[in-house]
Parts: sequence; C-alpha cells; structure tokens
Amino acid sequence: MGFIGVPIFFIISGFIMVHTTKELSSNTFKNVYDFLLKRIIRVVPLYYLCTIIFLLVTNFQNFLDDGFVRVIKVFLFIPIGKWPPLDVGWTLNYEMFFYLLFGISFLFREKRYVFIYFTIIILIFIVPLVVNEPLILYPYYYLFPKTYLDLIINPLLLFFLLGVF
Repeated sequence: MGFIGVPIFFIISGFIMVHTTKELSSNTFKNVYDFLLKRIIRVVPLYYLCTIIFLLVTNFQNFLDDGFVRVIKVFLFIPIGKWPPLDVGWTLNYEMFFYLLFGISFLFREKRYVFIYFTIIILIFIVPLVVNEPLILYPYYYLFPKTYLDLIINPLLLFFLLGVF
C-alpha cells in the first residue's frame, strides 16, 4: 500500500540533515536561524503553491466548509486530524517539527546529536506517561495527529533518529 515510503523518507531526511550540516560546528543562533530559513525556503513555497493550485483546480468547497481555521492550520503545518488538501501535507508536519529540533541542536555543538536523540526519546516515551496520554489515541493516529502533543509523541519520529544515526 505504499506505507513504507514515509518511514524511508523520514530516515533519508534525518541522514541528509546530518550530512549537509556536518561542517557546522559553532553554537550560534545565526546557525539555527540560517538552517531553519533554508529549510523553509526549500519546502514552504512549493507546498503552498501546489496546495493553492490544487484548491483552485479541484472542488475545494468541501475543504473550506470545515472553516477558514482549517486552511490556516494547513499552511502553518498544524495537525488537523484529517487529510490536508495535498495528501503529502501530513508528513510535512513531522518534517517541520524535526527541522525545528535539528535547528535547535546547533546550540549544543558536539552534543547536538545527543540532544536530538534524548529529546525525541523523551517526547515519545516519557511525555505520554506524564500527561497520561496513550501512544495510540484513535484509529489512524499515526497518520493524522489531532494536536501537536499527538505529533510530538508519535513513534514515527523514531525514523528521523534512525537517519541521524
């Protein structure tokens, strides 16, 4: 059914982030800013353009009937608990979260990968215990988190770690 594609994509993404940033050694906010800006410039314009074209070309009324807030959430990479207009949009929520963690990791110099490992492990295995949230909240939880909490405790993030490793 193609579900193996997303884990492979996340693994490759983690690997590419390490490979393309291995020369960065300083722990400045400028590195964080530059990294995040480059990621946004690379991903966001094309996604926005494709989403807008898709909404204009198709019968997007069903999507808009859910309210303007849903449209805003799609463009801000906020999980909506349903398919976004472009099916790939749900994966970008995870990708953007990973980029944020990876960018912050630049502040930890040599320990940046340790920061990423521990942050994701804590989010997936400890946070659900503290907030009393089960790992599987409803059917299709892995594909459609309904809140950021659902996204940041999702085991799918482990595939990024595999790529970083």
